Formats: sequence, structure tokens, C-alpha cells
Amino acid sequence: MESDLSALKIPSKYFFILAVFALINIFLIIFVLSSFVTPLASDSEQYLETAKYFNGQDAQIYPHRLLKPIVPFFAALGSYVFGLKPAFLFINSLLYFFIGFIIFKIIKLLFNNNFQALVGSLLFLTSYPMLEYGIAYMTDLAGWFFFALSVYLTLLFLKKPSAAQAMLIGFIAAFGFLAKESGGMGILFFALCATFLLKDNWAGKLKYLFVAGIFFIAPLSLWQIFIYLKFHYTYYDWYLVGQGSSAVYSKEFFRLFLKSLGATFLLSWFFVAAGLAKYRQLTKENRNILFALLPSSLTFVLWHGASSRLFFIPLFYGTAPLRGFSLLSDSC
Repeated sequence: MESDLSALKIPSKYFFILAVFALINIFLIIFVLSSFVTPLASDSEQYLETAKYFNGQDAQIYPHRLLKPIVPFFAALGSYVFGLKPAFLFINSLLYFFIGFIIFKIIKLLFNNNFQALVGSLLFLTSYPMLEYGIAYMTDLAGWFFFALSVYLTLLFLKKPSAAQAMLIGFIAAFGFLAKESGGMGILFFALCATFLLKDNWAGKLKYLFVAGIFFIAPLSLWQIFIYLKFHYTYYDWYLVGQGSSAVYSKEFFRLFLKSLGATFLLSWFFVAAGLAKYRQLTKENRNILFALLPSSLTFVLWHGASSRLFFIPLFYGTAPLRGFSLLSDSC
């Protein structure tokens, strides 16, 4: 992993290419690809209704969507300027634009190769879940964004640990969870890194875990209490709803599982195979980091169903194809 943090600045050439690529994609997704999508999914309709609720309009209340208020709330604020649907697209467009740079920095931090970071970021931005579920009336991209951000901050934390950084990671993971459950999974990555990879004594490790834990749990608990008092609804209720629908998937589990897993990266699974073939060439530090990412990347098994957007928690699946670019460069 790159030790000189000052070297993490994205060179202007790569910044320009990534920025132009992201902007072109945003334009194509909104104005071209959207012409071929099916009508609004029930998720989208519910998120739009939730935004209307925050806007003070007459709206159908969906308590399970209010458990994740961040994106609908900011869409409601943005609706005063853009209108409701454009505000949703504007928020997700911003997240789409900036997540590419976060992924670039993560890859650069791990492998110290600008070209590898660039191509990996471009692959990430053009993956099927990003194109299908990213810039839409949904909240998945917010979850992926905050997960990636908390992973990046955790990698920086390992280089220069501080209580303030642990506090920030805990808060961002909580904020991400309130956007989409996947956005909070970075706290699990932080906990594993702080416990097993951080070079410190146990007193220091426990201090950082406690600080991050408090700033993660407190916002979630306060919001859950508010939702329960107002709507008598909890995450357990939402979990039971998902459990009730699991019978649909259980009948054709393997077909749906393989189909969704394949759709997660499509042809880019070639680079997963290439990356795994050169796994032994990774440094011990990077291997440990990938192992620490594994639990948070497999949390989709807690849910009842199969979908590429559930599997697409960045970085276990993300760094695998990115690592595949060792075919082009072995300086890792």
C-alpha cells in the first residue's frame, strides 16, 4: 500500500480523463439510456413519495423508506430549485461523478499505479449496477458512495490513526446507513482493520473502536427511536417484510443467484479471474486488506433475494477486477 500520502493527488491528465468520462456517462444515462428503461419500479415510486412527505405534500407514507431518509430528504430540499425528479437525478449524478475519484484513490493507495487506478475506475463506473441503478430515483448509489468513502478513510487511518479520523469514519458509516444499508458496511471494515491491521497496542485499538462505534450507533439509534415513536416501525419489521418475500427467490435461487452475480460485472469478470490468478503476487498488507473487505462485501447474504445491486457493495468485487489490471502493469 502506498506509504507517501502526498502522492495520492490525482495527476491532472488522469483527473481530466476521469471527469470527462463520468460527465459523458451521466449525460448518456439521463438522456439516452433512460429512454430504454422500463417504467418506474415500486422502489422508485416509494422513494419519490417519501421525498414528497419530507416536502410537506400529500404523500403515501412508507415507514421502511423513512428508515433511510437521507436521499429523499435532500431530494425534497433540491425540489425547490430543480423539481422533485430532477433533484433525485442531480444528487445521484453528483455521487456518480465523485465516486469515480474515490475509487481511483483507493486503487492508487493500494497498488501505487495511476494507470491501473484510472482503468479500474472506468470499469467501476460502467458496471451494470452503476448504469442501471445508479442515476435513478433510487438510493443504491448513495450506499455505494458512502461505503467507498469509509473504506478510503479507513485506509488513510491505518497510515495515520487518530481519534478524530475514527469519529469521522463512524459518522460517515452511520450517514451512509441512513442512505442505504450498504452504506454503513464500512464500519465493519474499519472494525476489522482497527482490530487486526492497525499497528498499536490494545488500549489504542479499543479507544478507536469505541469512538467510531459511538458515532456510528448514536445517529442510527436516535433515528430509529424517532421512527418507532412516530410510526411504530423498526428495522426488525422491515427485515420480516423481506423474509416474507424470500419464498419467491427460494424456488429458483441458483438461477437468480448466478444471473445476478454475472450481471454485477458482466465481461469484467474476466479481470476478476486475471486478478485471482496473480493473487499470490499481492503484498501481505494488501492481502490482509482484501480479507478485511470480505465480510462487509458478503453482507448481501443477510437479505432475502438476489440482485446485482445487492451484490454490488464496492471493493471486494471492485478490487478483484481492478487487480486484474496487473496484466497491464506488475508494479503493485
